[in-house]
Amino acid sequence: MIGMQVLNGLSLSDGIWQNGTVLDPETGENYRAKVWLKNGKLAVRGDVGFVYDTLYWEKQKTVR
Repeated sequence: MIGMQVLNGLSLSDGIWQNGTVLDPETGENYRAKVWLKNGKLAVRGDVGFVYDTLYWEKQKTVR
């Protein structure tokens, strides 16, 4: 999974990266995507029509 490209084709408009796709690595399905920063977390929304889900990604601390 490391190095897998899950976000593709996004373009910036009004502070939101949109008009691209997000890959669900578990199913291999692609969904329309919007990505923005909210409260220091990356909000990633994938949708099909009127059905969507938003996940909040956090940067992990590097362990050396």
